[in-house]
Amino acid sequence: RKKDTQSCKLLDSLLPKKTPIVKIRDLIENKPVFVVGAGPSLPSCISILKKYKKITKIVADGATRAIIENGLKPDIVVTDLDGDIKSLKKVGRTNTLMVVHAHGDNTDKIHLVKNFKNCVGTTQTKPAGRVHNFGGFTDGDRCVFLASHFNAKKIILGPELRALGFHLRQATVQVTLLHLELRDPVPQQASDAIRPFEHHHAVSRPGELLGRCEAGRP
Repeated sequence: RKKDTQSCKLLDSLLPKKTPIVKIRDLIENKPVFVVGAGPSLPSCISILKKYKKITKIVADGATRAIIENGLKPDIVVTDLDGDIKSLKKVGRTNTLMVVHAHGDNTDKIHLVKNFKNCVGTTQTKPAGRVHNFGGFTDGDRCVFLASHFNAKKIILGPELRALGFHLRQATVQVTLLHLELRDPVPQQASDAIRPFEHHHAVSRPGELLGRCEAGRP
């Protein structure tokens, strides 16, 4: 806990006076969002993400390299700086919002935030200054909690992240799954997996959700 606090204070000291919280809200509030995590199914999800470019993509650290190598731009990257540093620096020079998490094991990497054009800090301990605690333990967790905190209309999870829904028992948003065939309904097993945190919200088919959103240009 002491090291977490020290890392949090260091991050706060390196952040600019004005952090882009409003930009994060504009990307998420009352909008559907993709949460993209690293995993074996990620390559097969790329075509969907390309088709619906206008939907906000919140990308966990480990998926960043694959996303940019496939010609996609993350809107938000959530990282504790343990991923591919070259990819993080590359995307950090763009308008992508970098949500950097400080904890006791990454104090020696916190200086990397100096490479990021738009940066917001988070912590798993008591917030300090410009560093926030939106919840979550892993980068994937924090992606989902971030979307929930800023009141996303719907959170669309990749297959590897569906279990994160169990952390969202207090969420007021709808959560559904990103599937390879948008016209297919969510399988029963997946529906069962997310039922505990639905709070009586219906789980939509991804096709129903995405069909109402304007697809990006090919």
